[in-house]
Amino acid sequence: MREQKSYSSQRTPQPRGTAMSVQRVSLLHFLFLTHFPASQTLEVVYMDLCGPIQSQSLLGARYFLIIINQFTGYVMIKFLRNKSDAFGAFKDYKARSENLQGRKILKIVSDGVKEFCNCQFKQLARESGFENYIIPPYTLD
Repeated sequence: MREQKSYSSQRTPQPRGTAMSVQRVSLLHFLFLTHFPASQTLEVVYMDLCGPIQSQSLLGARYFLIIINQFTGYVMIKFLRNKSDAFGAFKDYKARSENLQGRKILKIVSDGVKEFCNCQFKQLARESGFENYIIPPYTLD
């Protein structure tokens, strides 16, 4: 005879770093798509840095950077060991995408974490000519 499994109506608590990050990213992605329309590729790019995640990856990553091209909907996720690696990951994305598309990034939308508001990032924005839009962090949490 088969044993019946009983299912509880209570949800299993999840670590704050995972479920909250996924919820925040999906809600901010919706906000981003409705408030920053784009008519061409790389016109508007959204970035969000999430973490630290409670359990690290096999290679030691505890953060991840999400970059979304608003026009095409292309999503790139880059896993990072440290928050400070976000600037280098963005520079790699910028170089690769601008070479592939033959266009420059015009607007960056982020939630104002210090990795996207530091002197290096501001200098890159001046040199490259893109605008940096800051939305309030944790708006939808």
